Amino acid sequence: MTAREAEISETDIEELLCQYPRVLALGPLEIVNSQIHQEHGGILDILAFQSDTNTYYEVEITRGMVDHWHLAHVLDYWARELKSRHYSHHMAVLVAESVRGRFRNVLETLPEFIPLIIEELWVLVRGGTGRKEILCQPVYYPDSIRTDREGLLARRSKTRNPLVSRTGLLLIRHFVHNPKLVSAPYREIQKKTNVSLGAVSNIIGALQERGLVRIEGRKRYLVDKDALERHLSDAFRAIPERREFVESKLASIGTPDANSETGVKPSNFG
Repeated sequence: MTAREAEISETDIEELLCQYPRVLALGPLEIVNSQIHQEHGGILDILAFQSDTNTYYEVEITRGMVDHWHLAHVLDYWARELKSRHYSHHMAVLVAESVRGRFRNVLETLPEFIPLIIEELWVLVRGGTGRKEILCQPVYYPDSIRTDREGLLARRSKTRNPLVSRTGLLLIRHFVHNPKLVSAPYREIQKKTNVSLGAVSNIIGALQERGLVRIEGRKRYLVDKDALERHLSDAFRAIPERREFVESKLASIGTPDANSETGVKPSNFG
């Protein structure tokens, strides 16, 4: 049931989240304040803090579908708090009844580049008593956080493994289907995979550090295709949403043929 159907206002939602911050599914939170007036306009709905990760969460709430107005506002509040509390980590959180509308592609993409969590909200009415409870579920969120067994979001360590990121798994999938692509110049890899040059360099460097890519002279080689396939299988089993991301990206550009040529000569390191 939606908040509108349950006749619950945004003020009611805010009060309930302040009273029961665990509903946000972000782990143990302390509510710092609510309805915070910003210096140059706007009111931040909720500011929460997680002490064990030194992270502030700037929370914006909206009934109905996500729109550009609320998306811009939550990012504005996040940026303002980041400037004023630059010694801590900051995460923007947008809570809405629906995240499936017109801006879905934006909501899927932004968390790859900005510390932004998009949560979907609905109301559960208990049978018999008619008691109304608010439930929140993180739908889109950065690679720097993960979903644990209880459905909470917890930050990873600062040392991030690019080989289990969505971009890393996408590039590895391309290499598994076409091992010769590893030897192509970085710009050719970027063109064929739609992965940024920086990410290509970072991921290939991580593969080299783990002995999965070898450099001899001025050429790169894929050392162990089977190991990459096992890595993909393990990662997709542990994080199913990464499989969906990779498959959707491959479908949008066409899955590379494992037996096809790259169409370029081996590279001198891109």
